[in-house]
Amino acid sequence: MAEDEDRFHCLFDNNEDSNEADFESLVSFYLSHNDLSTTLGELKMWKLKLASLNVKPSNGIDALKLCSPVIFPNIHMLLKILCTPPVSTATPERMFSNLKRVKSYLRNTMKEGRLNGLTMLLVYHNINLTPEEVIDELGQKPRKIDIVL
Repeated sequence: MAEDEDRFHCLFDNNEDSNEADFESLVSFYLSHNDLSTTLGELKMWKLKLASLNVKPSNGIDALKLCSPVIFPNIHMLLKILCTPPVSTATPERMFSNLKRVKSYLRNTMKEGRLNGLTMLLVYHNINLTPEEVIDELGQKPRKIDIVL
């Protein structure tokens, strides 16, 4: 992930010599359908805009707010790619693999809320819960008592 973030430094640095080669590799990797000369012109205008600002953007989201998609469509797309977090499927995969341990033949009539709770307890077994914490949590919820008159 750090390597991908390092690729985008050319959008913020003012060093023209090393940035052009880095920017060309960035454009060829993410925006293969674009004309390189047009995108290089956008980069030069973008850097002029950044140089004219009193406060420089401190992260990709701040830069994305400053970047107009009409004036800088390619730079805007690259900044959106920079701000998009990578997708992880580890938690859902853990949940489904642990579901077969929780939902057995004897527990087949369990409702969804209890099944979700037991599965979460199994997945996050490293979180220590004390009986006092459980009692305090249950004490805050209203009781469901059938009152017979």
